[in-house]
Amino acid sequence: MPEFINTSIAGTDGQIPISDFSASPFAQNWSLDWSTAIPAVITETTAELGALGIMYDTATSETEWSTAFPDMPYKDTAEPAEFQAYIADVSVDSLLGSFLEVGDIAGWVKGDDVPGTNKTITAGELDKVLSGMSAKYGADAIVDIHGACTDLHSFVSSEADQDFTIFGTANLQFWPRFNGTTELAVEMNLIDIKFTGGINLVGNNATAEITKFLVDKITVPTSTIGKLSPFKLKLEFNTVSKIAIPELNKFISKYSVPLPTNIAGIFMLSDVFLKYMDGYLFAGATPTFIAPSTELPVAPVMDEANEVALRLIQV
Repeated sequence: MPEFINTSIAGTDGQIPISDFSASPFAQNWSLDWSTAIPAVITETTAELGALGIMYDTATSETEWSTAFPDMPYKDTAEPAEFQAYIADVSVDSLLGSFLEVGDIAGWVKGDDVPGTNKTITAGELDKVLSGMSAKYGADAIVDIHGACTDLHSFVSSEADQDFTIFGTANLQFWPRFNGTTELAVEMNLIDIKFTGGINLVGNNATAEITKFLVDKITVPTSTIGKLSPFKLKLEFNTVSKIAIPELNKFISKYSVPLPTNIAGIFMLSDVFLKYMDGYLFAGATPTFIAPSTELPVAPVMDEANEVALRLIQV
């Protein structure tokens, strides 16, 4: 077993491609860089391994976080889970930041095809927030909205609240349809939105769920409908944030992170759960050992003379 395990670990060379766990196109350049400061601790009942790990885009470059990794346990004896993993907030931060390097979180909401509703987004409806939209394009003009997350950072988990907070920046673009064409009417950046929520485990995938968010700052680089007040926009967004949360969760539910279920070809994991601690996450699961597929050599047929010779050699 030690030789088999050490060979499997050494074979990774400290790099684990995320594409090993996901067939998604964005995962092809996504990698986990990990290293161990001390050897693994092996006892009769437990194998313990601590590692520093960050995720990055192999097509660009790797950046180490300046934040120190917290002290974390190897094993919680009060927990029955036989497989236990402790993941620092720093590593989660690198996961989120590098996710936006290898892929994107972006999409369109068509004004006449809003998912899960019978509503139509029109210039008249948006006049409450984007004053001047009706005057420019007509109250009945359908408006399509493009949204993109451009930054995610400062992931912090809380044991007391059993949730996490993270800050993100989003770009919103409003495209009204008029006279058989469309144009960018308003573009705004929602900077350092404070999201609070949790992580749902569905099968072998993890998805985020937002329970509340607050916008810290808004900039408006483009506006064809006159000058817009960033301060007023901030108040409007924070006022309607509770109403927007269900739609936001529908949008982000399609972005999931695959969880590793095959550990170096040694164990398969099932019954995964997650708890929030201060500075790190605690994940547990049930491991199933995968026996090495090595075939024993077939003993040769020996006549009496060869058997006597072999005994002499052994003596």
